[in-house]
Amino acid sequence: SISSIWSPRPIESAEFSPDGRKLALLERAAEATNLYIIDVEAEEVLTDLTDVGFGDSVSAYTWDDIGTTIYAVSGTDSMTIHQYDFDVPDESKRHSIVEKNGADEGSIAFADGRIYFVQGDMENGDMIYRVKCDGGVRRQFTYGSLFALSGNKEYMAINAESGAAASSTGSEKLRIYEMDSGNSIPVSNEFGAQEFVWSRDGSRLYYFENRLSGDEENAEEGSSNNDEYPYTLWVYYTESGVNKAVADLMSTSIIPGRDTDTVYICYTDKETLGSVVRATYALNTAQ
Repeated sequence: SISSIWSPRPIESAEFSPDGRKLALLERAAEATNLYIIDVEAEEVLTDLTDVGFGDSVSAYTWDDIGTTIYAVSGTDSMTIHQYDFDVPDESKRHSIVEKNGADEGSIAFADGRIYFVQGDMENGDMIYRVKCDGGVRRQFTYGSLFALSGNKEYMAINAESGAAASSTGSEKLRIYEMDSGNSIPVSNEFGAQEFVWSRDGSRLYYFENRLSGDEENAEEGSSNNDEYPYTLWVYYTESGVNKAVADLMSTSIIPGRDTDTVYICYTDKETLGSVVRATYALNTAQ
């Protein structure tokens, strides 16, 4: 099994390629984050992307639509957009840098032959850019400090809670951007999402409210003594526009299930700082 290859090395995240033949594993080791590609059928490490030029600070990664190329916000001294194309016959030429002018940690996505990423500066604030994968000049897409593209590529959830993007949007903290029409749908005007993730079919956006944020004294006290469940899980249903809170949780560790109505909640061991999962529960989120 894949777990027998990796144990006991800590995994930050994992994502199968669209064709199911490869698995990307992001490993957290001391002060580094390294990205590896596993050959699923052979059950062995296919490529160590840190060694081929990605650097040891991989922040976010994404596959193309067919699983032949992986992209990442990564680097060592500075963060840029890297790609590794498995279709290139010469292994020494598979790695290249898509965009050399920098990127912020946290978000990356692939759609319509373009890479989407975030970079903030004094002039434009927090901005989402896009650039063609085969090279070209970055273009402004829309404002935002963090985003997640739905699996069907129809929607982009965008957080504007931090930085200049927050002040430029007024009360619009979390919104959904329709990729075809360009319309923006407000989801939360009260708070920016602690984290957010789409259901597999793009019909639901799961996101977290951190009820202790903004008050350092209460946050410290609540996290240790008063409130064991400081994160409220919300669900936004894209078809109906209904937005509701469904549970108060200890952490933000959730995984959408194959069943649209199900999300899996991971309860982690506090003593090991979340590296040990105590239990996994299935939560029904039917509207």
